[in-house]
Amino acid sequence: ALVYVGVAVVVFFFGDRYTYYPDRIPPEPDLRPPRGVEEVFFASEDGVRLSGWLGTRPGSKATILWFHGNAGNITDNAAVLTDLLALPADVLMPEYRGYGKSGGWPSEKGLYLDADAAWRFLVEDRRVPTGRLFIYGHSLGGAVAVDLAARRPCRGLILEATFTSTKDMARTVLPVLPVGFFIRERYASIEKAPLIRVPVLTHHGDRDGTVPFELGRRLFSAFPKPKFFYTVPGAGHNDIPFVGGSEFYRRIGAFL
Repeated sequence: ALVYVGVAVVVFFFGDRYTYYPDRIPPEPDLRPPRGVEEVFFASEDGVRLSGWLGTRPGSKATILWFHGNAGNITDNAAVLTDLLALPADVLMPEYRGYGKSGGWPSEKGLYLDADAAWRFLVEDRRVPTGRLFIYGHSLGGAVAVDLAARRPCRGLILEATFTSTKDMARTVLPVLPVGFFIRERYASIEKAPLIRVPVLTHHGDRDGTVPFELGRRLFSAFPKPKFFYTVPGAGHNDIPFVGGSEFYRRIGAFL
């Protein structure tokens, strides 16, 4: 009982420290965006200054708003950005508060505000039609993407290794201690999935040691049709684009 109470107290008061692993200032030379990619800045509704990378391509089929996971920053995803641009598609990779060059400290509410700010930057500032805008999220970024797509118009939703909720994730990490009740950061994508009214494309590796494959399937089952689920054989949590290779990007291109 004492162990349970102790774990519950840690989860309630310090849970965010175990949810987010931001790298605030990346070292040189990774501080710079890839060649031909623009570094952009915009503000969230609560006044936090946010950064991001915006790549555009002549003849692009669509614009992708791409959200990364809970660790690192956008510099870790430069290769993915380059491959998405080659589809060809325009891509905005925004940086959450507390990550990279963005101010503030991450929280569930804050990340939703950051996603809103990125959407407004594309739609209002850069005049991107929502009819060509696809929202894409990896892992925790998938939860951010689901929330945004449930509230803002877009053309489609793309998810990669995304979970149902943080409570379900807690059960996989601490199956013998029911601490889900004490988690404040919910990211309850399973509850928002029925609100999605656009096509959904999901990829999940069958060797994902972080987000269980079963959680990805369960989340997928909650979305209305049309929807498409692809298992990436041999892929873990962070290597789906590399293990999936050209077939992974071919599916995304076809979806666009």
